[in-house]
Amino acid sequence: MFFKTNTAISALSAALILSVLSCGNSRQNQAAQPPGAETGAGGGPVHKLTMMANFNQPEPPRDSSDLMQYLRNTVKADIQIIWYPTPDYMNTLGVRISSNDLPDAVVVRGNARPANVVSAIEDGLFWNLDNFFNNGDYPGLSRLSDARLTNMKIKGHLYGIPIEREMVQAGVLYRLDWLEKLGLSEPKNMDDVRNIIAAFSERDPDGNGRNDTSGLSMKGSNLSAKLSDVAVYYGGRQEWFWDEAAKKVQHETDDPAYYKSLDFHREAYARGYFVQDLVELRNEYLPLQQGRAGLVFFSDINDVVDTQISVSAVFPEARIGFTQNLQGPDGGVVSRSHIGFNGGFFIPKTSVKTEARLEEVMRYFDALGTDDAILTLRRGIKDKHYTIENGYLVSTDAQIKAFRDTDFPDASLITPYGVTRIIPERLSDSLTQATFDSMANYNGKRYLGIGDTYISETSVRLGNTLINILQDARMKYVLGQIDLAGFKAEAARWREAGGNKVQEELTAAYLESPSL
Repeated sequence: MFFKTNTAISALSAALILSVLSCGNSRQNQAAQPPGAETGAGGGPVHKLTMMANFNQPEPPRDSSDLMQYLRNTVKADIQIIWYPTPDYMNTLGVRISSNDLPDAVVVRGNARPANVVSAIEDGLFWNLDNFFNNGDYPGLSRLSDARLTNMKIKGHLYGIPIEREMVQAGVLYRLDWLEKLGLSEPKNMDDVRNIIAAFSERDPDGNGRNDTSGLSMKGSNLSAKLSDVAVYYGGRQEWFWDEAAKKVQHETDDPAYYKSLDFHREAYARGYFVQDLVELRNEYLPLQQGRAGLVFFSDINDVVDTQISVSAVFPEARIGFTQNLQGPDGGVVSRSHIGFNGGFFIPKTSVKTEARLEEVMRYFDALGTDDAILTLRRGIKDKHYTIENGYLVSTDAQIKAFRDTDFPDASLITPYGVTRIIPERLSDSLTQATFDSMANYNGKRYLGIGDTYISETSVRLGNTLINILQDARMKYVLGQIDLAGFKAEAARWREAGGNKVQEELTAAYLESPSL
């Protein structure tokens, strides 16, 4: 689906695709104008910007797309976007950081703090952006939530503009048609989940008379993260958490709730309630598409609709249900918290050399924060991609597809304001609408790991050396290859190899800025 390259260098040359928005005059003529002389078609400022971003679609947005036309004519942006396919993007960014070859703004994906970016910040490569938020001169940027801005901070300061996402995206999805056939109800807690995966494994939910289904599907590389997520439903608080009684950051391997999660997965695997190709599996939704599993703990709610589409293509009768409202031990709804963004926009000093120029670049991102820009980049053009009916924005499946695939492809990747709703929305697809409503209406507790927002130098330096110790131990325990004593011995080895130092550093970082 994406461009595929053999090395980061080939990605740099083969995937370099420019979408140039020219705003009427040539760039040469504009460059010859005196400072402040640039104007757009409507007399407003032209925001000149070069930016590096990723794309998910088979091709990057075309210059003729509604997306680019909107930026050109309405936002009045004279912008060059250097697009790279998502699978290659972070490697390519690393190459360009190393070679000091960066545009005016770059997208840093994920939690926006990979080791090379943190190192570049320490070396002074990126601008500190603290003064641009909650600032009346930048009303668009002031719409970004305090929680997300807090989570975006690196060593107490903001170096990026968050690309906002919903704070709660995790939950459980399942074959709703199987559930109803077996007379079961939507799960409310982990006891219900266990009963469901047992029934999916033992009670022939597809009615073919064969013992060929499992309950739970998961790919092996996700086991560590899912163990932490499921521990929250047993009363845990993610991988690293603040212990107020001990006055320090603690690790999940010292939390009884984590061992309940470990034992849940170990028992499920031993009883055949878990897909047995866990280690080799690379796509945890494939067993659902093959009709051999019926439940997944998801971390991205978009997977719900995607799974409905892919499974029903093979099994037309299949219906996918989901919940984000599992209860913890005290009966209250709990969930792992998403960090609240999927990357951010960072401004390099090598290309943006003065504070005056920095202000110009930031005004472009501020301009994307008007009601019109937010609505257009989220849902498209009125009467083409949606209509307004009784105060609601209404989009049909065809309109959504045209917006997403052709007219505004990957628009959500180049705006900070992806979760802001200007008008209440009603979508023609009931499952899609249900996912949006679920995120918007969630009112349970959210637990975000301290390691998601605070940095440990030891963790950055040792990286996979530490990760692999516990990752291997978790897998061996779940597969029944080691017992509890063996797992705890590996956890002790992890601590001696650097885990204790990571704990000390995260505790110090948290005490310096206890914002979570």
